[in-house]
Amino acid sequence: MDGLLLSNCEEHSRPMEFVSVDDGKLGCSHCALFGGMREKKVVDLERVEREIEESGILKNSMDKVTSALGRCQLVKKELYSHSSDFQSAKDSVESHLSRCHCMLEVVGEKLMSQLRQKEEEHNLTVWKTRNKIEEKIGKLEMLVEAAEWQSENERGDGINLVKLLEEMEKVYEDDVVLEPHVQKSLVVNIDQSVFNVLSDHIAIDSATVPSLVTKNVPQNQLSRELSKLLDRFKEENKSMVGNRLMKEHFPGMEEVTIMHVESPESFYVMMKKDKQLAESLKKLVEKEWNAGEKGKVKVGDMAVVYMEGRYSRVSVTKIIPGSATVSYPDQGHTSQVPLTSLVSLSANLSLYNCPPLAHHCTLASSGGTLQVGCQAARAVQVFGMGSMCRVAVVGRNASISQSTMMVNVTKEDDDGNTISLLDYLVYHDMATGGACPQIRAVRTFTHLPPVKAGTEHSVIVVQVNSPGEMFVVIEGNGHTEDLARLLKDLQAEYEEKAVEEQMILLPVKGMVCVAKFSKDGKFYRAVVTDVGEKRMVSVVFVDFGNSGVVEAGDLRRIKNKFLELPAMAVKVGLADVQPMGKKWNEEAAGCVRDLVKKKVLRMVVREVGKKACKVMMYEWNVKEQDCINIKLVHKGYARPWKRLIKHPDYEMFLPSRPDPVPGMRTACRVVGASSPAKISIRKMCQEESFYQLCRDLSTHFSASSSLPGVRHWHAGAGCVVRLQGEGWVRARVLKEEVEGLVEVFLVDYGVQEVVGVDSIRTLPDKFTMAPFCWTVHLIKLTPAGGAKSWTVVACEKLKEVLVRTGMVVEIQVVGDIVKGSWPVDVFVQEKDESAGPLDPEGFISKSVGDILKEEGLAIQPRDGPLTLMKRNSTVGEQIDHNNPSNVSSDGIKECIVEDLLKEVINDIVLESYGGNNNFQWLEADLPSCSEFTCSVSHVDWDCNLFISTIPGNQDTLRIIQSVLLSKYAGSSHSQDDLHWTSSEACIAQFHLDKRWYRGVVLKVLDTGECLVKFVDYGSEERVKPVNMRKGLFLTEVPIQCFTVQMDNVRPITEHWAEDVLDFLHKTVVDQELRVSIIQAKDTFPLPVTLSTKSGLDIGKMLVRNGYAREGESIIGVQ
Repeated sequence: MDGLLLSNCEEHSRPMEFVSVDDGKLGCSHCALFGGMREKKVVDLERVEREIEESGILKNSMDKVTSALGRCQLVKKELYSHSSDFQSAKDSVESHLSRCHCMLEVVGEKLMSQLRQKEEEHNLTVWKTRNKIEEKIGKLEMLVEAAEWQSENERGDGINLVKLLEEMEKVYEDDVVLEPHVQKSLVVNIDQSVFNVLSDHIAIDSATVPSLVTKNVPQNQLSRELSKLLDRFKEENKSMVGNRLMKEHFPGMEEVTIMHVESPESFYVMMKKDKQLAESLKKLVEKEWNAGEKGKVKVGDMAVVYMEGRYSRVSVTKIIPGSATVSYPDQGHTSQVPLTSLVSLSANLSLYNCPPLAHHCTLASSGGTLQVGCQAARAVQVFGMGSMCRVAVVGRNASISQSTMMVNVTKEDDDGNTISLLDYLVYHDMATGGACPQIRAVRTFTHLPPVKAGTEHSVIVVQVNSPGEMFVVIEGNGHTEDLARLLKDLQAEYEEKAVEEQMILLPVKGMVCVAKFSKDGKFYRAVVTDVGEKRMVSVVFVDFGNSGVVEAGDLRRIKNKFLELPAMAVKVGLADVQPMGKKWNEEAAGCVRDLVKKKVLRMVVREVGKKACKVMMYEWNVKEQDCINIKLVHKGYARPWKRLIKHPDYEMFLPSRPDPVPGMRTACRVVGASSPAKISIRKMCQEESFYQLCRDLSTHFSASSSLPGVRHWHAGAGCVVRLQGEGWVRARVLKEEVEGLVEVFLVDYGVQEVVGVDSIRTLPDKFTMAPFCWTVHLIKLTPAGGAKSWTVVACEKLKEVLVRTGMVVEIQVVGDIVKGSWPVDVFVQEKDESAGPLDPEGFISKSVGDILKEEGLAIQPRDGPLTLMKRNSTVGEQIDHNNPSNVSSDGIKECIVEDLLKEVINDIVLESYGGNNNFQWLEADLPSCSEFTCSVSHVDWDCNLFISTIPGNQDTLRIIQSVLLSKYAGSSHSQDDLHWTSSEACIAQFHLDKRWYRGVVLKVLDTGECLVKFVDYGSEERVKPVNMRKGLFLTEVPIQCFTVQMDNVRPITEHWAEDVLDFLHKTVVDQELRVSIIQAKDTFPLPVTLSTKSGLDIGKMLVRNGYAREGESIIGVQ
């Protein structure tokens, strides 16, 4: 029976799909197009099988085979019934011989021998015939079984009905001679005159045995019924005009592509397995079009059309002058095309007979209704975009013109849910009916590891719902750069590509997605929190914490690559404050927004809760009392908890920057240095204050008779510890009491100690000032040889260098605090060995990092490409007082993106990735008052003075310097950084101090250098492209200097002389001057008078010294 199962084509390994109407051979679609059947007329195998079953051919053939089987079984039975005749003959002979055995012994022996020979011949004939009959019976039984199985199973593994009919007809023809035969019995004739002629009185007569050998039928002869069927198909094919044979439907579930949509009730699909065939057809039709005669077609022709760069098969349905209406059998639509774009196909070509690849379908609506308008058709088209759909045939609608499959259409979403087209249309109010879809969200965003109580972080507040519910982005470890890159990639992915392919079919609560933010029209990562009516969806933007309601059409499928970065918004609330009423009001939230807007804050985690962490917020680089929590109380928007007023443990020893003026070197004493990654320093200017604190602590606790008391010392608590040889020192508890011992960190020495609980006292409030010690680490320095930790040799060399200089160094902070440690360059004074013997003894400043590199103990790390933060990366470490030994230079924060707030989120991409030739720095703000103090940075050839206000502009400039230095210190240029145009904004390095500043290109010189104006200072300088960067930061910060002109002062001649400007430059640049604006203006330069702190008028001084002359007021002249 295995030989009758329908198998794949041996030549092309594809399913059998067609039958030749000429010889009945089976083949696949490739056989019909390119193989041995390409010159033959073919018909769909499914149609042939359906006709065989429905026309009764299979039943008639099965009846014939069943009849033949019955006759064979009768013949077999009769063969065994005649075996008893031989035994009777034996008995007769033996009875007679008993009477005359004496006389007939010789004759009897002869006769018995003859009889045995006849018996053997008969047995041989019966055995041969029986074998043939049994073989025929087995074959007939198999054919009957196959026919019955095919009748009962309409859609199982297909039986090759063509071959089955051939075998049935062959057996029927072979069985014509199998009629019941007449068997002649053996008769013993005894002559009574035996005694006269003894030797001849007995004879054995043989009976005639009918021949059961069947005649053979040629193997290639088809059954008569099948031949008639194929002949009918052949005649039908000849009479067809403009209509090709096609497969009317396909069984089971098929993967398809939706090709053309007229409405949900009429659309065309192509099976996935026909895609390769479609590609092959394209090449064939292109060849036919190039070789054929253009425009020679008639109605009913199959033709090739070339339109919009594509070659397609078409059927010509109508011709009008100059054009024709054609239908596309492989796409399903119709259109009107010029006659000159058509080439007729010959009926003998395989292309002519290849069935259409587009199958006509209607959506099964289960008793519901389907809309038929353009919007419904568009919805079906959108549903089919992207991944393949799956189609299940549930019925068939047949008409004279076409056969339509009733189908269910489904596809899988990114979470593996099966979404049906009917449910999709129902959700969009374009259909009724359908079942409630069971959809669940599987994919999720990863989350940052939870922060720990007692840790501190640099953060940017990105959303304030209330003082008790805010969202922050934690800086450090590349967080903000990762987010900036993500935002850039999101816009590139979802603004440039086709919208329909990215649409979410059915949103569900908990689904991750990308959503459009209504205020700026850009896309951000989000999670669905609720699905409302009228296709409105509530979402939360996971990287910023804000929520909103958007239309389902504004949601996009999120790719897995955008799930790698954890959700960046961390939910927190202000600690130790409570609302003035029952709940927080909008005024309190607005106050917090104003306090945190566009600021990088220091956040100390007070408590870790299930919903949100309770934190204290501080401004960096300012006074310790500038706490956001306390300011909210002072402004009257909150009530404090009792411990907020009293110094809480976590807010004791508030650290400040080790350098009083950011960017400037600060003289320090090294307190301890265990490795280049951990150095403890104390500022030289604070040593007297430190020793005074030591004396005050000693006096206080020596005079006090207080005992330790009963107290549990918890981690983070401030205290005073008595040490042998040092006396009383301030400390912070690192680990809680275990067996009477407590591990503490000495905040003024930068070391850890284990002390007995009896030697610890409570820290009085008056001693909670900032520590006199900072933990620092050398920037851009890693151990030689790729080791992860510093070698003993490197640490000893560091100590040797420091001891040689008396532990006195200069530090320069080059970034913000990371993991409790400040990134710095450390400089020491060493003797100048290049001086001659007669030269006075000189010293040079040398970097400790350079010394270690010269010794081969350290190397400068390579600038690697920016990578996304790993899922298991640590967020925050214990603050510097808790575990300074964990500090390393690897986690130094690269940059601060101040404009992560959603109000200026549009600029994040520009800030981090720059390169916008049209961008211009924001103009400087006008002064807020008419009299103020300023610093002059530059004087130009027209005697315009570039000034910045004190403290306003000067404070902002320090932040700008810190940010740019942190970002670009030690950076390498890219290829884009080497190409510049006039008026292009840039970040450039000033050659004297090697620091980075905001600038604009004034001119590209022939030497390849650029003339750059440093916009925050007004000075101009030639800069090499290798020292310029296109990546722009702080784009929302206006220019920090503006121009003024001194009123009533004119040059002696027509123009200001160079020596006069040089004198003025030396007199006023980098000096603090008092400014009085003569008249308010909306443009620069402003008319002013300048004077020193002592009251000396600069303009009058120029006149008195003959450098200028008095003139009429310039007010109104400009």
